[in-house]
Amino acid sequence: MPIDTVNNAKQFIEIIKPQAVFFIKYEFWFNYLIELKKKKIPVYLISVIFRKEQYFFKWYGSWFRKQLNNYTCIFLQDEISQKLLNSISISNCTIAGDTRFDRVAEVATGTKRIEMVELFKGNSKILVAGSTWQEDEKLLFQLIQNSKLKTQNLKFIIVPHEIHEKHIQSIIELFSASKVIRYSQAKEETIAQYEILIVDNIGMLSSLYYYADVAYVGGGFGIGIHKILEAAVFGLPVFFGPHYHKFEEAKELIKRGGAFSVNSHPSFEKLFSQIMQDQNALSQTGSISRQYVAEKVGTTDKILKEIKTI
Repeated sequence: MPIDTVNNAKQFIEIIKPQAVFFIKYEFWFNYLIELKKKKIPVYLISVIFRKEQYFFKWYGSWFRKQLNNYTCIFLQDEISQKLLNSISISNCTIAGDTRFDRVAEVATGTKRIEMVELFKGNSKILVAGSTWQEDEKLLFQLIQNSKLKTQNLKFIIVPHEIHEKHIQSIIELFSASKVIRYSQAKEETIAQYEILIVDNIGMLSSLYYYADVAYVGGGFGIGIHKILEAAVFGLPVFFGPHYHKFEEAKELIKRGGAFSVNSHPSFEKLFSQIMQDQNALSQTGSISRQYVAEKVGTTDKILKEIKTI
């Protein structure tokens, strides 16, 4: 969408002539919103969460609060958001949930078979580490050095967030004491002999979780964790770093017992070992993740039905 100026908003609406407009989560394009309201075009805000720290709820937020009335309907993720909006006299809202659950469920049903990964896995258990950064990789390195885990027929697939050559080489060097191979150089006849597979391309992660027994999701030692639902939908225990508090799904999965936040090697190794050494614990934890996603699926249909009644 063009820059949010009055002229751009007017021109865009004149060219596109939309019948209805949908904004997702935190896309507050106020000039577009005002112009759409003038032309009586329905506008919906989807899957949004409001927090008391936002400017809508500050003493200087009067103008921004008024703009929320320009939405035809605001579809919220949770009750807390609804209470916050009601506290500033915004009533054009309803709780619908998060459409991301529908998306990950749809992606999971279309998982592609990856023969190279099947050969790599064999009869081993697999930890898939998705969207990792350097701090995540250091934590995984410390875990892999554990002699007890080495005897548990466990292999690792690492999918770094950045796949430029310098980063890939740094990961290979970090794990050089193990049998490590990058995906682009793997061969079917020899892949089974390796312990660590480094994925040096994009677009595979959601399918790789299908082959996993447990997942680690990166980003939790930086600005925040990446997509944990892509792993949870496959019924996996999910580990991640300490910076997760802005993500409702992470907080809820931790509360239920399907996910675990770790901030150091000792805490990671302890929790990971407990789960991997107990098949019942592994299965139960994974079932919690799968059930959590299953409960949340259906938001898209709910929103569409609601729109038809407005």
